[in-house]
Amino acid sequence: MAKADARKKVALTPILLDLSTAAAVVSLSEWTIQDLVRKGEFPAPRQMSGRRVGWLLRELQEWAESRPVSQIPPPPNTGAPKRKEAALPRLPSPIGQAQLRDCHIESSCLSCFTDDERVRTGVCSPLDSSK
Repeated sequence: MAKADARKKVALTPILLDLSTAAAVVSLSEWTIQDLVRKGEFPAPRQMSGRRVGWLLRELQEWAESRPVSQIPPPPNTGAPKRKEAALPRLPSPIGQAQLRDCHIESSCLSCFTDDERVRTGVCSPLDSSK
């Protein structure tokens, strides 16, 4: 019983990887790996059985480490946190959701953040709490 528990706790490192796993390890598509193998630019797979092949993990790691350092700089927006635009405040409206209509000053004019009646009449004036 103790031997069975000991075997379950042993972590195995894979030696040979199938095509889809090899592609995931090196972050390339399966088609690209096959194309690079045909060109002799990627490690060739090893024969595992009659119709099964696999790539040695060690060879994939060596291939990845042999790749040249990229001369392509990252785009300027990489790594910068995305800024969220400030949301317009929601003002109470007697009919529910307040609406913003085009204003004669600018589209974000808070005086046009009004209820349906003011939007229909085209009134663009400061809000008063009586409406």
